[in-house]
Amino acid sequence: MKTLKKWATMIGAVTMLVSIFSFAAPMPKVAAAVANGSDPIATGCARDAITVTDWNNTSWFSGAQVDLRYSPSCRSAWAKFTIGEDPAAKEGTARITRNDGVSYSCTAKKSLGQKSCYTKQVNDAGYTARATANVLFQGEYGAGYWWEYLYTRWY
Repeated sequence: MKTLKKWATMIGAVTMLVSIFSFAAPMPKVAAAVANGSDPIATGCARDAITVTDWNNTSWFSGAQVDLRYSPSCRSAWAKFTIGEDPAAKEGTARITRNDGVSYSCTAKKSLGQKSCYTKQVNDAGYTARATANVLFQGEYGAGYWWEYLYTRWY
């Protein structure tokens, strides 16, 4: 009988402790965040992505454009670059940069039949990011080359 009382008391105490701790420390809700360097299309993050508005009109030049894409469900950001139809635009490299320095780039070249590219994504949970691009232009009849720097705001 003494052994039965000890077991009943122990089971009761364990049950009480489990119930107290399960109410005292609920599991926090953590928003989804992807790994740095992952592909926004392969991860499904591109499905709900938005293009962050460029208020300063610094993200495009002569048809070439860089966009900062952001996925609220994945809490990630990446750059999308489009060369555009201007025959003077030859190639460009886009970069997504997070405010702590993590960055990824992509390059598109018309000579290879490429019109656009997108970078790998950065985990943007608790960070800000911006998209930039360097675009190579060539004047008529081979008359000189120049680079244009395009950029978005930090978001």
